[in-house]
Amino acid sequence: MRVPLVARPVWLAVGLIGAVVLAGCGQSVQQETGPAVETVGGIQEAGSDFVRGVLADGEVTVAEFTEAKEKTLACLADAGIDASYQPLDSSGQEFLTTSADVEFTQSQISADKECHTTWMGGILELYNSRLVNPDDEDMEVLTVACLVRTGLAPEGFTVSDLRELEERQSVEYGPDGSYEDALLEAQSRPGVTTDAAGQVWALLPSGVAMDDPTAQGCVSNPRGY
Repeated sequence: MRVPLVARPVWLAVGLIGAVVLAGCGQSVQQETGPAVETVGGIQEAGSDFVRGVLADGEVTVAEFTEAKEKTLACLADAGIDASYQPLDSSGQEFLTTSADVEFTQSQISADKECHTTWMGGILELYNSRLVNPDDEDMEVLTVACLVRTGLAPEGFTVSDLRELEERQSVEYGPDGSYEDALLEAQSRPGVTTDAAGQVWALLPSGVAMDDPTAQGCVSNPRGY
């Protein structure tokens, strides 16, 4: 599972880590690319009738999002996971978080995956993307422009460069859900730094890490910076 470029507290596994956007980098109907195309295009692969039904029209209403959150949180609670949705920034985007000091069991990690497959899927991604990108432009292009505009990346910085940063800080879970060895490997890579919680962040050409507040703003809300 790839760790997105957006900073969040230490989360559980797949569902919690994949919960936001570039604003989850590249999770993103622009005409052929963008958040809605990838989300709606993947409806047939959604994990449940509920998720497929919400995503069917390419929009997520507040009521639909609220219902998805309630069902996800209830599912996680049944697995003994105390989680909540919190604001990402002033744009109205939200993300899912849980206590950073809790050690989760393998069964809880499996339950997390199942809860998100069944009740959230791409709903959070699409809801957030509509808030900051209502015209459905390519979020990676907007993010690159913001990083250049704010001086964190040089002229000529490209979407390919942005994707390389994401790959550099990605951590792949093993088939058994193991994380520690993969994290240690990621922490040893050149061109990265590690925050206090142990999460790996790529360094931009300016030397600034991707968890820098301005860099995070460019990722989560590029038009706002």
